[in-house]
Amino acid sequence: MVYLSPRMFREFIFPLILEECEYFNRTIRHLDGPLELPHLDSLLSIEDLDCIRWIPGAGSPDSGEECWVPLYRKI
Repeated sequence: MVYLSPRMFREFIFPLILEECEYFNRTIRHLDGPLELPHLDSLLSIEDLDCIRWIPGAGSPDSGEECWVPLYRKI
């Protein structure tokens, strides 16, 4: 998802995620690094998405660093 614009994500990937969320009882999406954050608001709009797993990615501060707390709160 990193190399997709938010528009392309909404057009091509978002409908597939919606379909998965309707089919499975429990759902989780993995975001790997800051370059995937432009899609976070779209993912958060999916009521049936149960969990978002966040990994800061190589070269970013560790997942326990204070700088990520606002992101965790948003999720």
